[in-house]
Amino acid sequence: MLRNKRRGGTPGPHNSKTKKHIKNNRVPDPVPNEEIEDDEEEILSDEVDGIADERRVGDLEFEDEEGERNNDLEEDDDEDEEDLETADQKRFRLAKELIQKAQDYKVQKEEEDEFFLNDGVQRDEQFDAVTRALQLDHKKKTEGIFTPIADAIKENLEAKSYNVEIHTLKGHKKCATAIELDSTGKFLFSVSKDGSLIKWDLAAEKKAILNEGSYGKDTRPVTKELLCAALSFDDRYLITGGADKTVRLWDARDLKLIDTFKGHKDNVLGVKFKSYSHEFCSAGADRVLKLWDASERAYLDTFYGHQSNINAIDSIGENFVTCGFDRQVIYWKTAEGSQLLFKGGDYSLDSIRSVNPRNFVTGSQDGSISLWAVNNIKPLHSIKHAHGDCWMTAVGTAFNTDFIASGSYNNALNFYKCSEKDREITKLFELPSTGIVNDIKISAKADFVVTAEGDEHRLGRWITSKAKNRIKIYKIK
Repeated sequence: MLRNKRRGGTPGPHNSKTKKHIKNNRVPDPVPNEEIEDDEEEILSDEVDGIADERRVGDLEFEDEEGERNNDLEEDDDEDEEDLETADQKRFRLAKELIQKAQDYKVQKEEEDEFFLNDGVQRDEQFDAVTRALQLDHKKKTEGIFTPIADAIKENLEAKSYNVEIHTLKGHKKCATAIELDSTGKFLFSVSKDGSLIKWDLAAEKKAILNEGSYGKDTRPVTKELLCAALSFDDRYLITGGADKTVRLWDARDLKLIDTFKGHKDNVLGVKFKSYSHEFCSAGADRVLKLWDASERAYLDTFYGHQSNINAIDSIGENFVTCGFDRQVIYWKTAEGSQLLFKGGDYSLDSIRSVNPRNFVTGSQDGSISLWAVNNIKPLHSIKHAHGDCWMTAVGTAFNTDFIASGSYNNALNFYKCSEKDREITKLFELPSTGIVNDIKISAKADFVVTAEGDEHRLGRWITSKAKNRIKIYKIK
């Protein structure tokens, strides 16, 4: 006791508690009384040092226990308050919490946007992708609705409420063989036997871009003929095929060559993209149908079925239809690897176009135009000698409407009404043309028609004319 007083360690309640704590946690072995007296000084010294250490530890433990008790009391108070609050107070509290979370989220997004902008990361592509997806969905829904327009056009022309203006585009040195309208109707693409490829601005009625057969590193003679063309649904890719037995993939924005696909053993006479896809098919004089993927730059598959040249191709829904010199029409289910054969008649079929997801029309060398259904192996209706004794060289449709056009070399464009209900085609009127009509495209609203007219048939020189090589626009106003 004297030692404790000399060190300033006055015994008190805390010291007593600490000693009791030490006694409970440190249980010494039993020793004789005389040894305790001899070692009293050393034990008391160690005890005092231990008291100081335990005091510090004890204070911390006391603070932690006190804090836990306070937190428990606060939680109990909050629970009591929630139990006591009314329904209106509860809704008000939850609303405040939601507002606070929204504000915190907004601050977080602003910080993230600032981070992306500072790092030069552009977010526009993400929003553009969403916009394109929404536009595509809208396009699928709107194109799935059948719109009858043929009768209205005929009535307005007869009443002279509509006038037809004919405009001419000059640019190709040889006859144009194929034309393609973009989805907006503002631009037109055309290919020719002179090997050139032109993108036209229809509003200004002039060339936007001209590619005079320049293929970059893969140089080919300009005299190689381009015989067919097709544009993807999103106006991103343009594909062409021709006498060099290749299919070429172009960037539709600047007409720069992206890739060249080889595999055909003869002239490529038809190309077409699958609906709402970057997959496309090519067909030609080697009698095969080849499936490719433009976005992956890859060959996918080859299909057999025709016995002679495949002259034309079009997409119909997720599938394709082709016609050829063997007088057959084939409906290709490329995803399933199957096909349906249709009996075409006694003459070669040179052109084909889909009317809607269930029907399509063909043009024959006997001058007949025929309406078909995918579930019927024979034509629903045909008009014989629609252009007199002349071949049917081209047909055109405004998809999911009843408006159809056909061309030949008798200086007339014929226009028809297609009635799926009545299963027939009815001729409405005709407009003047010159030369041999190699292709016809009708705008989505049927407010103008574009034709490729020239001095030669696109597949050969069996038919010739002295007409000038022109692209004509028939504006129906």
